[in-house]
Amino acid sequence: MGKGNRSRIERANEIVVKSEKTKNQGGKSSAAKLTTIATIAASLLLVACLVLLFVVNVVPLWRPAATSNNFTVSKDAMSFLLYTQYDNFLNQYGAYASYFGIDTSTSLKAQWQDKTNGITWFDYFATSAKNQVEELLICCEAAKAAGMELTEEDKAEIEKYIEDFYKMAEEGVVAYEEAYLKNNSVEINLSVGDYIEMMYGEGVGEGDIRDALEISYLAQNWKDKWTDETDATIKDSDLETFVENNKSSFYKADYMSYSFRATLSVAGSEATAEEKAAYEAEKTAMKALADALLAAATDADAFKAHVKSYIIDTLSGELFDQYYEEESESLKDDDLPAADKLATDKAAVLKYVKELIEKVDADAEEDEKAEDKAEAQADDDKKEEDDTPKAPTFDEKTAYGKAMKKVCDDLAKDMESEYVAITTEGKAYVDPTGEDAEDLDKWTFAADRKAGDKEILKEEGEKSSTYTVVLMNKSAYINEDQTRDVAHILFTKDKYETEEKAKAEAERVLALYKNGINTLEAFEALGKEYTEDSGVKYENVKPGDMVEEFNDWMFDEARKVGDVDIVKTTYGYHIMYYVGEGDIAWKADARNGLLDEKYSAWCDEQAKVYNIEFNDNTINLISGR
Repeated sequence: MGKGNRSRIERANEIVVKSEKTKNQGGKSSAAKLTTIATIAASLLLVACLVLLFVVNVVPLWRPAATSNNFTVSKDAMSFLLYTQYDNFLNQYGAYASYFGIDTSTSLKAQWQDKTNGITWFDYFATSAKNQVEELLICCEAAKAAGMELTEEDKAEIEKYIEDFYKMAEEGVVAYEEAYLKNNSVEINLSVGDYIEMMYGEGVGEGDIRDALEISYLAQNWKDKWTDETDATIKDSDLETFVENNKSSFYKADYMSYSFRATLSVAGSEATAEEKAAYEAEKTAMKALADALLAAATDADAFKAHVKSYIIDTLSGELFDQYYEEESESLKDDDLPAADKLATDKAAVLKYVKELIEKVDADAEEDEKAEDKAEAQADDDKKEEDDTPKAPTFDEKTAYGKAMKKVCDDLAKDMESEYVAITTEGKAYVDPTGEDAEDLDKWTFAADRKAGDKEILKEEGEKSSTYTVVLMNKSAYINEDQTRDVAHILFTKDKYETEEKAKAEAERVLALYKNGINTLEAFEALGKEYTEDSGVKYENVKPGDMVEEFNDWMFDEARKVGDVDIVKTTYGYHIMYYVGEGDIAWKADARNGLLDEKYSAWCDEQAKVYNIEFNDNTINLISGR
């Protein structure tokens, strides 16, 4: 036996001997011994509880919320990122955020996002923040491996961000104190630190914000590098393959359709011979209507004209009778009008329906003719005021008047919708051979489909039959629009107090540019210093992507590379710089989609390499705001 083993055994024997000696010692009563033991046990239990409390509540405060091989994200930095996402969500949806079930006056931890699965809104944004942080850490690790560090420009931007952030916080303190005084009739004194904690979580300070910004900037630098390098490897054949594999995102079709329906009406549990005969007669009538439309539909205008005539002259009258019959069932005999009164009211309602449909056509024609969209909008506003058809009025104090008002409203709404729904533009591609493809999809996206094709799609059953007339206006196509690139510097009333001051500042900065070196790089440098938008340069902008005035300026046919000007939009004053043409629209979309696909695959692979871990106990200690 070795000496080490003997020593351990000897010590163990000594403990046993001492224990035996203790057992045989007298001097204390059994009760005293029990009291001592109980006191020791209670003390030990108290210590255990304190240790457990420390481990559960204090230790996580020291543990980071997330780690990778070389980077950590603290609880408070995670809190800042989490509530930044929350604020972005509120800014994006504005007043509509309440429709998602979010009460901004209540802690996110006390509000269900998905009650069935036990997910609170805090859980939702925590998961979103974890996804963001995972991506940030992956990119930061890749940047470190490539020897990348924050540039001096990055550091300067971070300092400016923090400076602006604290100015915003100071303004927030003033606004909050004023609102509090107004609602509570007492003053409240907040520090900037108090306000930041209130907005971004308890414990969040400048250091945490700086840490979050530093990993965000470093990650973005790497992502930009990765994107540029990967983009350079993408060939047109890669884009074409991507489009082919994602046709529903790229191909569309324009067509017109209108359906005639026959329905078996059964009074009892089973159809009688008479009811079946009526159904067959209605089917024959609907087929005839469909055949007539098919023959008349020589082009889109003829299709619309025929359907319009049918709705105004036939369908609206038939549905008026049906709607009135349903509403009049609840009327007493004394409430029913005389036949001539009903006929007069019916004529007034049908006239109103006709005027509404005529207005739909008139507005569409005006929109097509208008060359200047701003002028078209002004015309629309005027038409809203002057040309809107006036609905007939009914005495709603009477039961008949209430019933007729409902018939009028329902019929007008349904007939207008029926007419507007004739034209379908931009129908997303559906694989005509797929299991879920419907008859209309199979017809629309058949390989040999071409503009001008027309057909009746029949769907006949024992209880219902539909005859849908379809006319192809533009068979499956892809967006061939030429995109353009533009840069801008935004000045808003919010920052400069008045529109006049915002405009004056825009004019001052434009003068700085014109008096300096007139290059895109010089413009972007001014943009980074002055713009209130999140970016300066926009690439591959498609017609209609931007707000109206912005769009009209950059897509002006006379526009030349290097053009600069000031444009006013609903957002404020923009100093515009025309960069030039970008990709064809579908290529730009395919390139972005392919890069996203490659980047997602790259992130999934790298996550395994950099050992990214999250401490949920720490994250759960973030306050619920």
